[in-house]
Amino acid sequence: MTPHRTNDPKWRNMAPGMPPRLVMLFERRMKTKGETIKDLTEPSRETYVVPMSRFRVHCGLQPAWAKQVAMLNKVNVSRKKRENSGMRRRTQEFCYKGLHRMTGDNLIIINAIGHRRCKICADAASAGRPMPPEKVEEIRAAAVAGATFQQMCNGIPAGGGRRDRSLIITTSKKLQRQRKLALQLLCLRASESMGNHDSNVVDARRVD
Repeated sequence: MTPHRTNDPKWRNMAPGMPPRLVMLFERRMKTKGETIKDLTEPSRETYVVPMSRFRVHCGLQPAWAKQVAMLNKVNVSRKKRENSGMRRRTQEFCYKGLHRMTGDNLIIINAIGHRRCKICADAASAGRPMPPEKVEEIRAAAVAGATFQQMCNGIPAGGGRRDRSLIITTSKKLQRQRKLALQLLCLRASESMGNHDSNVVDARRVD
């Protein structure tokens, strides 16, 4: 059986709700300390400010204030869950895989909520798995033969026309991940374009 709660004498003869001083303190603690409604209304906690009963009465009297406090509480509760999660505890010193230290330049904070990432793991994921050598040679040979990115990735012939799936060698996503190969292909296409331009200039001079 739950024992009968004794009223705190300091709340006797006080108007319903929360006095302005406590309203300001309540808001300030939520904004600067990141405390939640439960932190501020639980008598057993050191952060206690006001009983839950008075807080609820005040919310009923001041609905706009109640809405503002509810939004702050949602943010603070979410932050506390992240900070106390097992994942965050495991990644305080090393990354999730346990391979790299989460310190210095290897620690990336990627958004406003403080999400942490390992730079080495992120770079490896971005690069993707190495492309098989035979596939690399196939792509290079196709590029030398005049195939474009659209042809190799989407099956659209270099000279235009209907899509032909048999022309597809790889996907654009996989090719983009192989940055070194993609750069080589771009340089190859650029050199071919310059060669064609020079030959056109020579031909034009001969005509003159």
